[in-house]
Amino acid sequence: METHPSPEAEAPSATLRTLKKRASFLSAAKGRRWNGSLFSVQMRDRADGDPAIGVGFTVTKRVGGAVVRNRIKRRLRAASAQLKTLGRTGADYVLVGRIGAFTADFSKLLDDLNEALVSLKSSSGARKLRRGRRRPSAERA
Repeated sequence: METHPSPEAEAPSATLRTLKKRASFLSAAKGRRWNGSLFSVQMRDRADGDPAIGVGFTVTKRVGGAVVRNRIKRRLRAASAQLKTLGRTGADYVLVGRIGAFTADFSKLLDDLNEALVSLKSSSGARKLRRGRRRPSAERA
């Protein structure tokens, strides 16, 4: 009896590379965005032919001290393994941590990242980043 591997087993998972240059973070910020309570995800399709998935992590000082920021980044780094299977090849992702990621259950972190990646992968799932200041509702009339 001959067994065939499943199509999922045949597809090689993409390789992840860490974003290190500021320009990579800034270009990802100009792309599509998904916002959640624990973190936000910025994604930009590089269109350079490289199949690797770029991933970067950032947490602002407003969130807390170095210990808090580093723990949030470690948790996001551990969760980012999902990018290998759900992320778009040839794209850069930046995960921007929020204070909720410090104490949230890790399964909730994984669920939110899964939702973000599915949303960003679809064509209409995420919104483009808006530029400019919004007027207060009284001025719009």
